[in-house]
Amino acid sequence: NIVICRAEPFVMGILFGRISVEQPAYTVLKELRNGIQIRKYDAMVVAEVEEKSLEGITTHKDFQSTAFRILARYIGVFQKPENSVIISGEAKPEPIAMTAPVFIDMAQSAKTMAFVLAPSKYKTVEQCPVPTDKRVQLKMREARTEAVLVFSWWFTPETVAAKTKELLEALEEEGIQVVEGATPEAAGYNPPWTIPNLRTNEVRICCVV
Repeated sequence: NIVICRAEPFVMGILFGRISVEQPAYTVLKELRNGIQIRKYDAMVVAEVEEKSLEGITTHKDFQSTAFRILARYIGVFQKPENSVIISGEAKPEPIAMTAPVFIDMAQSAKTMAFVLAPSKYKTVEQCPVPTDKRVQLKMREARTEAVLVFSWWFTPETVAAKTKELLEALEEEGIQVVEGATPEAAGYNPPWTIPNLRTNEVRICCVV
């Protein structure tokens, strides 16, 4: 007998790179070569994990997988959310919707991973469920202008470094100034099972236009 398994459209969409979760809105201010965009973002709240708060981390892959699991537990991806809100005087967990992208700051001195908390619901840190894991920090990212380079395939440190170099060279050619002290950041939009050439990744950095 032949058994035909039909995947749900939602699952197939994710497999083929469809991004169906909420993303921060932005305005494109300028288009550069190779699809590079200068974007203006409003302020947003993120839940962040720093590498220095984790024990036993020896590789970038270890950091990514550990930080992602901690943040996923905070919003309730795998189980009851590891957070609390006060409802009728009682502390209760609140499921938080997954969003995109996941931000990764690749700074050697202080790697971080962050989830955006749905901008349509959470406007301030005070509105967000409180993490029960102290390694999760809620932070307000101020409104900013960023230069963004989009790419596909795998999200590796080597690829991010190469794409960051490409982005910075393009900004220099265009005479666009990087904000003093700004560090490049990477962003991933898809789960691991998305077909590699259909994945959406970015490198970005704050700039002045």
